[in-house]
Amino acid sequence: MLGEGLLKAAARFGRGPDELPPQIKGYNIFGDPRLTGVGTHTVAQMVNPARCGGCVGIAGSLGSASYNPGRPIEQWLRQAHRIGVPQEAMERIFTSTAFNVGRLNRYTEDWYSVSNCLGRCHRLYIERFFDADTLAQLYTAVTGVEATPDDLYHVGERVWNLFKMLNVRAGFDRKADTAPEAWFAPLKGEGMEFPLMDYYKTATLTRDDMDRVLDDYYDERGWDPGTGIPTSAKLAELGLPTA
Repeated sequence: MLGEGLLKAAARFGRGPDELPPQIKGYNIFGDPRLTGVGTHTVAQMVNPARCGGCVGIAGSLGSASYNPGRPIEQWLRQAHRIGVPQEAMERIFTSTAFNVGRLNRYTEDWYSVSNCLGRCHRLYIERFFDADTLAQLYTAVTGVEATPDDLYHVGERVWNLFKMLNVRAGFDRKADTAPEAWFAPLKGEGMEFPLMDYYKTATLTRDDMDRVLDDYYDERGWDPGTGIPTSAKLAELGLPTA
């Protein structure tokens, strides 16, 4: 019974999704953004193409910053430069006091994808010792094939889009990336309430706000914002089949 996943098992007992603990694509969630604020680890779990649901590891070193609330913007900038986020994207993502979490998440995924392609552990305790330039130099030294950080990112993006298209073929689209309804009711503590807020906790977030996070993410990826599916133009750009 459990082999078909949490949602189908719950249905066998007459339980609907709203009666379960917060879940995404039938998978339990790591942490609660009502406590930490919405960071890359939150968005990574929402949009992960894996049918089983979110994987917090995708957020990598940038995720480790967002697990802990209130990390200074300088730390985010340093990590983004380290993993090779392009300068033109940095200008879209960061201000002097905040960051666009949907747009930033695209690059954490591609960095994670590059790491998987190279067989490199992505856990913080190992991942933090590598940067985009180092990985490109190591790849060139080992294979004899000249590669730049941009070359590696192109491969990582290509793999991630293929991953997404397999997810789409299984019947998933933007509706599956939605934030759990439970997040929009404050988490209650002893004499305190914790609403869903942005990472720096400057504003309470609504369903519409989280939908805009998805809009930004899909736009940064070059995917259709209405469906959350890669466009034919993006697939062609990456040399992937369009039909």
